[in-house]
Amino acid sequence: MSFFSFENLGGDYPLLGANIANGAPTAAFGVSDAQKYLIASLIPLPVVYLTADAISARAACEAIRALSGKRCVLLSAKDEVLTYRKAGSKEALYRRICALREWARGGDVLVADIEAVIQLMPRKVEYVRLETGKETDLRELLGRLVKMGYSREYEVEAKGTFALRGDILDIYPINCEHPVRVDFFGDEVEAIKPYDEIT
Repeated sequence: MSFFSFENLGGDYPLLGANIANGAPTAAFGVSDAQKYLIASLIPLPVVYLTADAISARAACEAIRALSGKRCVLLSAKDEVLTYRKAGSKEALYRRICALREWARGGDVLVADIEAVIQLMPRKVEYVRLETGKETDLRELLGRLVKMGYSREYEVEAKGTFALRGDILDIYPINCEHPVRVDFFGDEVEAIKPYDEIT
């Protein structure tokens, strides 16, 4: 049994844990950030943890993950402000989509700042799953990639792009560090290999 539990911490923690377990509306006032992280890490249910700004959200996510070992997902805002102009950052948008997908796949704690949660979110995050030895209609796959926001290029150099040369499809998924090359034989996926886009 872990030392970090509502029962072992004493004070008001056992009552707080019992109220959460029973589904009773519960509030805690006058607690430090460290105590907030601890409480969030102890709750045995999915948790949404809100902060005032992105820096606080990042710190909370790291602390809750370190305290609990839970799958802690950081949801960032999709736009970043640079000086007085808004600059649409694709990288920020990709991080946001990946976070929503990870949360939908069973994340334990979702940490976000207020700006991130008030922005529009899709009801469902679309994705493509390819497996070697399985058949996939290549034309349909290309249409799905375009519908998901990927752009077709001559060469794959940035996330969110794909290129097709004969039976070879290069895709740079938004959740990967490098692109992947998918070799088709007709509609069958023969091989999937990551590669370095620089070399």
